Order: sequence, then C-alpha cells, then structure tokens
Amino acid sequence: MNGCQSAPAGTGTGLPPVQTGETSSEPSPLREQARALYEEGLAAEALEMLSAIDNWQGEDYLLVGEICVALEDYACSADGYIQASLTLATTRGEQQADLNERIWYSLDRARRAPQLFTDANHRGWWLLQQAVRRAGSPAEQQEAWSEWADRHPGHPAVLAPPSALTRLASYESPDLAVFLPLSGPMRTVGHAVRDGLLAGYLADLATDKSSIRFYDTHEQALGQLYERALADGAEVTVGPLLKQNADQFLALTRHENHPGLLLNYTDEHPEREDLFRFGIAIEDEADALALKTLEDGHQRILVVTGTNRWSRRAADRYLAQWPYPTSEAAFTDIKNLTQAIGGAMQTEASEGRKNQVARILGEPLEFIPRARRDLDAVVAFTSHVESRALRPALQFHFAESLPVYATSQSARGTRTNELADFGISEMPIFVNPGEYTQLRNAFELDTNSNPELYALGFDAYRLANWVPLIRTGSQSTIAGASGYLWLDQDGSFRRELMFAKVSPEGTLVANP
Repeated sequence: MNGCQSAPAGTGTGLPPVQTGETSSEPSPLREQARALYEEGLAAEALEMLSAIDNWQGEDYLLVGEICVALEDYACSADGYIQASLTLATTRGEQQADLNERIWYSLDRARRAPQLFTDANHRGWWLLQQAVRRAGSPAEQQEAWSEWADRHPGHPAVLAPPSALTRLASYESPDLAVFLPLSGPMRTVGHAVRDGLLAGYLADLATDKSSIRFYDTHEQALGQLYERALADGAEVTVGPLLKQNADQFLALTRHENHPGLLLNYTDEHPEREDLFRFGIAIEDEADALALKTLEDGHQRILVVTGTNRWSRRAADRYLAQWPYPTSEAAFTDIKNLTQAIGGAMQTEASEGRKNQVARILGEPLEFIPRARRDLDAVVAFTSHVESRALRPALQFHFAESLPVYATSQSARGTRTNELADFGISEMPIFVNPGEYTQLRNAFELDTNSNPELYALGFDAYRLANWVPLIRTGSQSTIAGASGYLWLDQDGSFRRELMFAKVSPEGTLVANP
C-alpha cells in the first residue's frame, strides 16, 4: 500500500479534454521537467508540474498515466491512458494495443469512475469496467465482455482487446476439491466456510459452473486427501483452512504442478506460480485504516490497542507504515482503559502539575485538567465491548471531539448505537450488500459471530474459478463479499475494505 502519497486535487477525473487534430512533436519544457521529477521519484510534484501545461498533447496524457500508476491513483492513470490513446492512436496506431493493456491494468484497479466523460470511447471504457466487475466468475465475465462488445463494435477495446479479456474466450470452469475440517473440534468453522462456498456456487449465474467435492481434513491425512482429489479429477484445490494444515500442504505439494488456493496465510511464501493464498487477516483492516486516515488529512494519531492478540498485530501494522507522529494507549484489562487514555491524552500529567503547584503555594487550587490538543484522530483496534467503553473514556479526558476510526470488530455486537459516528472498516457484505444480500440473510450474518468465515467461503469459490487464469504477479483484482481482492507479488490475495459511518441507530452507512 502506498500510504504516504496522494495525487493533487483535480487529477484523475479532471484531465483537460483531448485536443483533436494533429499532435505537436515539439518538446514541452514543462513536460520534460515533469518527467525529470517523476524519474527522481517525485511523482506528486511531477503531476503538479504537468497541471500547469496549457495545450495538452498525447505525450502529456501518457505521462499522467505513468505518474498516477506510481501514485496508485488508478482512476487517474486510466483516464490518462484513455486520453492518450484517443490522441496518439490517430498517428501511432501501433501503440493502441499497448495502451489498451495499460488502460485495462488501471481500470481493473480503479475504485471510482469519473463523473464526466470526454467522449463516447472514454465512457465506453468505464462501462466495460463496470460490466466486467459486476460479473463475478470468469464465465460470467466472458458473457459480460461479449455483450458489451456487441454494443460497442467500433470501440478501441474491441479492435485491440486487452489480453486479460481475450483469455476469457478459452476459459472452462475447473472442477474443485475443497479441503476443510468438516468433523472434529473445528467443524463449526469448516461448516461456515463450506456454506459460504456453496452460496457462492449458487450465486454464480454462469451456464457452465464448476463441480465441487469436499474432503474432511479431520478424517484423513492431507497426503491421502490430495491423492484422492487428484484421482477424482480435481483441477483446482481449495484449502486447507487451518494454518498448520496449510503449512503442511505447502510443504507436501512444493514440487507439484497443480493449481490451488490455500485458505490461510502460511509462514513461507509459495515457490510455485500456481499456488495462491487467501484469508481474513486483520492486517488488511490496519492497511485500510492507515489509507483512510491519511486520505482524510489526519497526521497526529492516537492509537488505542485492546486486549486481544489481533489488536496488537493490527496496531503494529498500522504504526509501522504511519508517516507522522503517533501516541498509543494500550491496555491489558478493560478496567484500565480510562487510565490508558488519560496517560496518552496527558490529563494525568496536567493533574500532577496542579498538585505540584498547590504544594508549593501551600493552598488548594481550583483547577480543571486539560488534555493535549495536538491530536487529529483516534484509531481503535478494540473489540465491540472495548469500543463501547472507549467513547466515555474519551469524553472523560476531554477528547470527545476527535474522530474515531475502528475495525469491523468494533461493530461485531448488538449495541452498535453506542458507537455512533465511529468510522468503521468493513466488508462489502455489510456496507453495500447487493449480490451478497441472499448470503447475508440466509445465514443471519448480522447476528452471526463469524460472518467473516461465510464471506471467506463465498470469495474462495470466486477466486478458485480464477486460479487457472492467473499467475503470481499478474495483478488481478476481483470484487468480493469480504472486500476488493487484489493479488500481491508474493501470491497472496489481500483485501481492500469499504468504510462506513455508524448512525445514531447503530446501522452502517457507506462512507467513501
């Protein structure tokens, strides 16, 4: 995650319109200066330099695309490359295929479409992105791509399709072998993932769907299960789920050449290019909170760390990437929460100074303790109960005006109305349910203690169908119930969470 930079306001959706007609081959001093800044690693400054150009040419749009990729502002890079293609294609037709690859790379990662479009081709690219993104499985995307192409016969994407879309034409749904603990002490966990996976299967509207076989990892050794699955014709393996089993499976299949998706993050990175990892990690939420608080303009953060082990992991992840000063209020017992907040807010120090002055003067003082005023926001890695206690603790120490950001674990309870105005990182299934509504309602996930497991299973089905089409480093991005799923360089799928604000009634309201 690029947590320390952002593109200047107005980029991405505010590029100047394409200049039609002949493009100038004359070098632009501002363009050359911008490229020099970009090559020195000063991407944001380079983009600011480009914004001063009056008469934009194709090379300027192309440079915008490159710079915005470096800034991880993919809506900006997509628009830059699209505008470049509209200009450069008139004189450099051989560049169209390369530009289309760059456009689709950016569109695949962009989260927000522009509000205005410069022409029909510009709008068509974004309509294609939306059509493909709404389709979950490769088979559904193949149908969506075909239907879009029929409606836009002269579009550049049809004339020179991105390779990611052409690969869909030869796609066939794979047969899946799923390794889960379906009996024994972890059967409840295994059943939740299984049910989520079957919900994903039922939600798949493709006419040619994968077949699924389940194998109980509690009942038989992994080596024997793997051999059975291969004998049964499995084309993609899914699981195991438990970490120790995933580590064992990774070692067992180290020299195999069979596509698979582990449902946990192993200690070692897979050396194979056809074995991927996916799980529900709290570190993803720490990344999301870091990006969100940075985007909201905050710098000095009070990090509140609760009693759970995941709280410490999440706080460490957040603190490791935060570029500005922080303070931390950590507690090992909820009874000490108020004291920990007081220490971080320095109200106890204020009280101590009052007592010292009173002793020197030899008489009591009328005094109201003061809290520090240099903090911008609070980031809480706390459970639901701890989060409910956090609000009065902040009020007691004069910090009630600070905005509070928290993980989804704060909302895992029945009294979320006590968290009104908290900003929550959350799975799409709860913020923008859409196609996941049936999954959410069928298993009563609003009151379920483990909704993440059902979302994990749902997304595992979707990802498993993609496994035959991807390799490590292919940078795939897929919309899921647990988040936007993107493939890291180490073969791990990570989640990008959505954000919501807790209403006074305790409901979650989308907060981009």
